[in-house]
Amino acid sequence: MICRTSTVLVTGMLAAFACGLSAAPDAAGGEMAADSSRAGDGDITVSFDSEAQKRVGLQIKPLAAVSMQREMRVFGRVLDPSRLHAQASEIDTAEVSAQLSQQELGRLRQLQDNTSERRMQTAEAKARRDQLALQSARSNLRLTWGNAVTERDDLPELVRSLASHTHALVRLDLPAGDTLAVLPAGARIIPMGADTPVAGVVLGMAPNVDAQNLAQGILVLAPHFAGLLPGAAVTGLLEIPGPPLSGVVVPRSAVVRYGGRNWVYLQIGAGTFTRREVALVNPVENGWLVSRGVAPDERLVESGAQLLLSEERKAEINMED
Repeated sequence: MICRTSTVLVTGMLAAFACGLSAAPDAAGGEMAADSSRAGDGDITVSFDSEAQKRVGLQIKPLAAVSMQREMRVFGRVLDPSRLHAQASEIDTAEVSAQLSQQELGRLRQLQDNTSERRMQTAEAKARRDQLALQSARSNLRLTWGNAVTERDDLPELVRSLASHTHALVRLDLPAGDTLAVLPAGARIIPMGADTPVAGVVLGMAPNVDAQNLAQGILVLAPHFAGLLPGAAVTGLLEIPGPPLSGVVVPRSAVVRYGGRNWVYLQIGAGTFTRREVALVNPVENGWLVSRGVAPDERLVESGAQLLLSEERKAEINMED
């Protein structure tokens, strides 16, 4: 916390303040005055009269208690589906060849009396070879992608959706040395440079560890989203067992950055607002779930926080002068 208290009382037009002016004529032709003082330890406060609040359009909303499943923050990347597509095509080709050679062998067996022994042996060898090729193709797919992908009944549809960029296949790696005894119940993906998570479906454990950090991986299928291109880095949120995480939802519009930290403004009186630091570690659809720093039923400034910060900084400059 910042160990000082500043109070700014704004009684005139605030449009000029929003533009960064130190003083401007009010409706009566005078100038706006800002009185400030420093007290002992405490939060920074900013004060506006009710008319000033209306003019600048401050929007204030009581915070409501919410809860969500606990999540583990991990990192990963979007996988290139071209190898999966090639291996699935190899299996399809091998299946056709095995089916045709088996049908030919069956036809020759029905005509065994009229078929030479050499022709029969050739057909049997081809059927066996095609069957082994099919088994090898399936084994390669399993070794590369694991049972999570190999045993899907809708594997052809999955491959088509990846090839058409309808979905993206993501690998999320746990921190080095960590393991999960059970699969996460769900996962959310945050593409690089995005704020809003994308809900994904956990397919299963990856069949191998990451070569660089030796971490256990989890495969997640996510709807295609801007930024989910093969090779792109992503952040993942994995639902893990445990009691729900409780707190309040702080929307993005309420957060301001100052001094390398994140802050929000809370209304603590009819025209008085205080700035409070918050930790943004659990992103949700409309902002963040915050468990410390703010509490249910406190009145949060949802819109206009940046203006409050500007007025607060202006008061500090005036006091220093």
